[in-house]
Amino acid sequence: MQIVTGIDPKALQLTGILLRQYKPELAALLPNLKQHTIKDVEFNIKLSPEEITLIIQALNEIGEQWLEEKKPNQPLRDKQRQKCLSFVLHEWIRACEYYQKQIQIQLH
Repeated sequence: MQIVTGIDPKALQLTGILLRQYKPELAALLPNLKQHTIKDVEFNIKLSPEEITLIIQALNEIGEQWLEEKKPNQPLRDKQRQKCLSFVLHEWIRACEYYQKQIQIQLH
């Protein structure tokens, strides 16, 4: 288990919402944040490398599902979904890269 640092609280909250809806078994890995608890600070949470990978894979699967559901008469919804998922994935990939650097530092 490794502490994953620097998770944006909004990204963590959005990830929780998405996972609860689409992948509830993974949602249990994250703290259950409520709207009023979000502050402008980054969160540190404990996750294994496998769990981080599962979260990123699940977010990608959600994005693929959304692309299949894309409707030409709802461009605003599709754009909002894309923006949301892009933000969340960016945060998780950034956290994963930080985690990988920490492992490399520990190995040297």
